[in-house]
Amino acid sequence: MKRRNGDGTIRKIKKKNGQIYYQALSPSTEGHRTSLGLYPTKSSANKALDGFKRNPTSFCNITFEMLYHTCLNMGLLSNNDRYVYPYCHKLYKKRVVCIVREDIVQCITSSYRIDPARGKIKASPNTKQKIKSFLNRIFDYAISEGILLERNIPRSIEFNPAPTSSKNQRLFSKEEINILWDNANNPYISYIIRPVLICLYHGISAGQVVRIKRKDLLSNGILRVPIDKIGEYMHPIPLNPKLLDVVAEFSSKSNSEFLFADETGGSMTYDVFRGRYQKILRMLSCTHTIGDMRNTFLSTAEKVKLDPYILKHLLEVHDRRREPLVYDEEIMKKMKQAIISIGEAYDE
Repeated sequence: MKRRNGDGTIRKIKKKNGQIYYQALSPSTEGHRTSLGLYPTKSSANKALDGFKRNPTSFCNITFEMLYHTCLNMGLLSNNDRYVYPYCHKLYKKRVVCIVREDIVQCITSSYRIDPARGKIKASPNTKQKIKSFLNRIFDYAISEGILLERNIPRSIEFNPAPTSSKNQRLFSKEEINILWDNANNPYISYIIRPVLICLYHGISAGQVVRIKRKDLLSNGILRVPIDKIGEYMHPIPLNPKLLDVVAEFSSKSNSEFLFADETGGSMTYDVFRGRYQKILRMLSCTHTIGDMRNTFLSTAEKVKLDPYILKHLLEVHDRRREPLVYDEEIMKKMKQAIISIGEAYDE
């Protein structure tokens, strides 16, 4: 379908899957035409040509990679977006206006990244959901800037990640938790056992527990958990009374600024904690992955029918806050009762 003379062309294309698309071709320049992308309707292809006439440079040439870096430089992306971007490598060199639904579906469902050390790493169901959210936002920006005139393609795609398999998930049993308590004062392995108990009873992640400092254990029994890596934003939670004395005693004897130091008294990184965790738990005949602590906490919270609103406060993990996190007395009281309920469920 030709438009006005010299105003561009729209061409009907039938793909192998039987779907019909309309390709918009730019006005002829020195005998050459540039494809402006494939569109589901004639009207959308016409709008693309109109957009090209208004801003031919950015409309024609901007790639997905360029769009990403533009959003990144403007501070529009989160840490999660930067994490999932390598999974979208198949879109990097594609012009944004030429990306069609099939490209997006393939990017989400068959996504993987290349790690220099580990090779090809496929995206988990959770990562695929993050990829879709990332694409939703970046295409929203493209539409707001006039780079795209069609509706947001990723938002029109329904994606329900497969439920996480529980085949390899092992929850801590009551007997295993008792073994941990029996070794909580063992001078050789207590440096790992105590942070494990903190994670089990409070839902704290392994990455957070190793960053807690001695000064974050307050005299009123409140533990301030760092949300971000530099400790700028803190998440206050009440400690289970059963753990308070144990942790306070350990803290008073430590020479490190961190609440849980390694076996030499130095700061303990996540990698060190994970390695020692697996070694010591195997020694105690408690074989578990690092994620089993959080899974055990969540499973127990479901068992005692914990209020979802309170559970949300206990598991606060956002890292883009602008104000210190403060809870009123009523919320702290409910959080403490919830933590006590979790502890009682472990003892039953």
